[in-house]
Amino acid sequence: MPVGLELITFSFKHLDIEHKKFPLTACNADFYQELLRTIKSYSGWSVERFCEQNHQFHRHLIDFESTTEPQGFELDEQLDSGEYWQICLKPTEKWRVHGFIVGSTFFIKWLDPEHLLCQPTGKKQPK
Repeated sequence: MPVGLELITFSFKHLDIEHKKFPLTACNADFYQELLRTIKSYSGWSVERFCEQNHQFHRHLIDFESTTEPQGFELDEQLDSGEYWQICLKPTEKWRVHGFIVGSTFFIKWLDPEHLLCQPTGKKQPK
């Protein structure tokens, strides 16, 4: 089966739990519940369908140069596919998940409950 028709899978293998801006402790129980609901929902999608950018639902590629983390994920060359994505867990919340796609797997890298990756310049960041 071609990669685009395979179902998308999710992995926490490369989750960065030590990142200062995106610590696990910043996420509450509601965030984690919505994360699991979202993963379950997308798990029935093909890679091709998932990769159709949808700005209305905040599922799109990340251009790190225009973010608060211009250096990006700093991935090992073997993992760096150039496919960096953001997904929204709940449109009425700031909750975002950032990751990268290799083959048919979305590797979750950062959990971002305050949408700090795309915070406008000059806006005061929480401590």
